[in-house]
Amino acid sequence: MKKLGIILLLLLMVGVAGCGSGEPDTSAEEKTVTVTVPRNVIGDQSDEEIKENAQSEDISVSIGEDDSVTYTMTPEKQQELLLGFKNHFEESLQTALDNGEVPGLVNVSYNDDMSAFDVTVNREAFQSQNGEEKLGMLYSAGTAYQLYAGRPEEEIDVTVTLLDQATNDAFGTYSMREVFNAQQSPGDNAD
Repeated sequence: MKKLGIILLLLLMVGVAGCGSGEPDTSAEEKTVTVTVPRNVIGDQSDEEIKENAQSEDISVSIGEDDSVTYTMTPEKQQELLLGFKNHFEESLQTALDNGEVPGLVNVSYNDDMSAFDVTVNREAFQSQNGEEKLGMLYSAGTAYQLYAGRPEEEIDVTVTLLDQATNDAFGTYSMREVFNAQQSPGDNAD
């Protein structure tokens, strides 16, 4: 699990706009889950490294000509990996809190599928030191988790709500999907 856990941890550092599908394969005697991810979310690993890492975790893998990687595993293995991903995220988050990597950050809570994060901050410190720029790890983690959970690309979203520590009032909500859709609107590529 450690090697595949490292792969998942890399996703915390990479902005991902990927695609995934997590449809159970009921044709097999043992139920399986198939998750397809874009090759770019795995990092600079060779095909052989990807295969070796998956094999060490009892996960089948195939590498498509379309720059996709498809993992097939039991639902239990998928849940084990997702739990490991959350544990790595919690450790990284705690390190960020301990080191003051995000100015004014006080606390982060999130829902079970990592699609919504409530971020409590010291608003003055957070805003004066551009803390928003440091929240990319939340978008990356939420996207990666949903991707490996098998959510289809068009359904993946991460919403971050900023809460003022002093009042507990929300002062900003940002949706990754809304930003992405705005960037992809017609006319963006017009000459």
